[in-house]
Amino acid sequence: MKTRIPFENSKFEKVRIRFLISEKTKSKIQVGDAKPKDEAKYPFFTSGENILSFDEFLCDNQTIFLNDGGVAGVKFYDGKVAYSDHTYAICSKNENICFTKFLFYSILCNLNFIDFFFFKGSALRNLEKNKFKNFKIPLPPLNEQKKIAEFLDKKCEIIDKRLSNLERKIKSLKEYKKSLISECVTKGLNPKNIEFKDSGIPWIGQIPKHWEVTKIKYECFLKGRIGWQGLTTAEYIEEGAYLVTGVDFLNGNVDWQNCVRVSEWRFNQAPEIQIKNNDLLITKDGTVGKIALTKDTPKQATLNSGVMLIRPKNKNYYEKFLFYILSSDQFWLWFSYINSGNTTIIHLYQNSFDNFSFTIPPLNEQKEIAEFLDKKCEKIDRLNENYTKQITALKEYKKSLIYECVTGKKEI
Repeated sequence: MKTRIPFENSKFEKVRIRFLISEKTKSKIQVGDAKPKDEAKYPFFTSGENILSFDEFLCDNQTIFLNDGGVAGVKFYDGKVAYSDHTYAICSKNENICFTKFLFYSILCNLNFIDFFFFKGSALRNLEKNKFKNFKIPLPPLNEQKKIAEFLDKKCEIIDKRLSNLERKIKSLKEYKKSLISECVTKGLNPKNIEFKDSGIPWIGQIPKHWEVTKIKYECFLKGRIGWQGLTTAEYIEEGAYLVTGVDFLNGNVDWQNCVRVSEWRFNQAPEIQIKNNDLLITKDGTVGKIALTKDTPKQATLNSGVMLIRPKNKNYYEKFLFYILSSDQFWLWFSYINSGNTTIIHLYQNSFDNFSFTIPPLNEQKEIAEFLDKKCEKIDRLNENYTKQITALKEYKKSLIYECVTGKKEI
């Protein structure tokens, strides 16, 4: 279904984009030509971040960039800039007819940008330029365009500052949460009132004198699926055993409603990775190190090949305490250490994970630490959830504001 914009203002004429734009010519920029940002004059835009710089530039003055493949997006740049073959750059053909910044907001306000302009025939979604150029946008008189663009510049600047502030708060809270977890599982809850000793592990350092350090292979049964064993997506069914993947992890739990289902035969094929309540799961491929502690586990649930199961061999540790260990710097510093100098794709291999060392206080202290962190982390997560909702609301308000202004629904 085509996206149609209702035009409320008779001054807003509908004009195809192709009549308003000039396309920027790409040059043969090579990544090897790049210089460090602080040594070169102009930034370089790829379809993601502006990560490189060049002494020569391609576009000057006002330019609109659209990602030509992968993730859809629109950026506006006012100044000299270079760009890659994966970026589609345009500007107004005639600034006396169409103001480039107004054109930018008109493109940005299309709420179905990805579905409308991007070809979906392959994994990479490429911009359909002819479809894009034939799209009609509202075009009021030039003075009205400038007035709208200036109004939106001011309003969007205020909104973007609020968004940036909320994003900083979320980042700060996440860093505080990780720091708090790392401190508690390494130093305990009352570090000022106890004696310490050297753990013997460089990335752990000093630990309470009455704590020990152990390896995960001594405390846990570790197991993952060996390959897919011929499993294909064609075998997914409406009812059956739950197959847990890393994308099913949600806030430290498994989102059972999101899991795909497989046959009982597939479930029984690997008894050693059949999931029980209070099993710890960790992703070992893709986004490594995502963790979940299972609860409300269905009668039949198993793992895909990207997840490892962690189950206690004995009663030396409390499952939720180990959950926090794997969320802490004890795990991540160890993981960075074993992968230092590795330029290939990073995995969490079981033979390496077997030798992961971590702190192990007395069992009653593990429970105290875990319960303390449960309460603290719940408060932090609630705050972040609230900030995330505010971000979503602000982004929706920004989209709506731009839409109403460039379509003439809102008088400026």
